[in-house]
Amino acid sequence: MGAKFEGLLLHSNVRWLSRGAVLNRVFELRREIGEFLSSENDQLTGRFSDASWLRKLAYMSDIFQHLNVLNKSMQGRKMYILHVQDKVQAFTKKIALWSIKLKDGVTEMFPQLHQALLSSGADPGTISPLIQSHLAHLQGYFKEYFPDLEDNSNQNWIRNPFAPGVAHPSHK
Repeated sequence: MGAKFEGLLLHSNVRWLSRGAVLNRVFELRREIGEFLSSENDQLTGRFSDASWLRKLAYMSDIFQHLNVLNKSMQGRKMYILHVQDKVQAFTKKIALWSIKLKDGVTEMFPQLHQALLSSGADPGTISPLIQSHLAHLQGYFKEYFPDLEDNSNQNWIRNPFAPGVAHPSHK
């Protein structure tokens, strides 16, 4: 079919693809998957020719890619709770920034979506409200799952014990 992914992946030789990688691969192979589904007369064939659905798939591919990067950055040795809190807090701030940028029609932070919008000539405003709603829900989930992110001022003495105005908790 002309796809650059021709090799058969053997389960014993590769790790399982993460959700983001799977969505990314599905988006990259959307034409080939559409052709295959069409040849099988599958009811999902229409999805892979629906520009609106493909833009949603592109966005989901991008957001899961961002989540995978966050997930991988929080793993490994010497990763302490303060580092994890900083990363999650930074990610929630990114989500807020992305939402603001979407209001202005900027989609570069989502490369697959951006490319899909450019190639179809669609206006970013057609999908922006849906994405902004999803980002707001995602930010809410992060705040619900990590409720103590906003108030971590009592841990500043651990981050930088010599900073001015930082007092050790036992000396207050």
